Amino acid sequence: MRSFLLALLIALSPAAAAAENLVIIAATDAGDGLQPGAMVATGAALKLPAGTRLTLLSQSGAVVHLDGPFTGPVQLNGGDASGKPKPWSATLSAITDAVSKKVDRTNVVGSSRDVDTPTGDPHSDAWLLAVDSSGHRCLRPGGADLWRREADGQVEMDLRSKTARETGLVWPAGESRMKLPKKFVADGTLVVMKIDTQPRRFNIHVLPEAIADTQWGGVLNWMIASDCTRQAALLIDALHSGDLASE
Repeated sequence: MRSFLLALLIALSPAAAAAENLVIIAATDAGDGLQPGAMVATGAALKLPAGTRLTLLSQSGAVVHLDGPFTGPVQLNGGDASGKPKPWSATLSAITDAVSKKVDRTNVVGSSRDVDTPTGDPHSDAWLLAVDSSGHRCLRPGGADLWRREADGQVEMDLRSKTARETGLVWPAGESRMKLPKKFVADGTLVVMKIDTQPRRFNIHVLPEAIADTQWGGVLNWMIASDCTRQAALLIDALHSGDLASE
């Protein structure tokens, strides 16, 4: 515990203030001072016991993994997926707030992998458009697959927006995924869906061209800014588990 507190004091010291800050977005078996939402400065000395894993995100979009046993300074190991650090607009405060307060922690680090459909298809893909509830959904420009938790029955769907309409769509039994028609993939679109008799409303946000879909810092920041907190939680899960390359 003393080592964790010492590390936190070093990270917050005036000397470290000039360094680029990182925010912990996920932690496994870490001390109280190193939980999601905590800030750590580059160059701060950490001592992590075996079994501890931290995933941090920098202002430039670099994702840093630290696995215990580890002793030494925190260093950036590249930027986004291209390896070139690229600044993005928001400060880390929005991400700090999200990972410490707003993101549904039941979806983070492992538990999301337990959400299975009857067909055994886990909802661990941050880009799926889950239809189990209404809300904000973040999509790639190329489109998205709809996803449902219960896939044992066939359902009929109607979709409409200000510019498009589809009626009588059939989602076959045993299929947990279905392609969303491309005409509904437009930034700022409100898609109203009726699944049998159940209404859903989705505010669609399309990833800007300036952010590559593998530039994880930018993608995470954009998802959080767009209120796609469930998807952000799944992305954090994937980054923390090592399922996504971080550089």
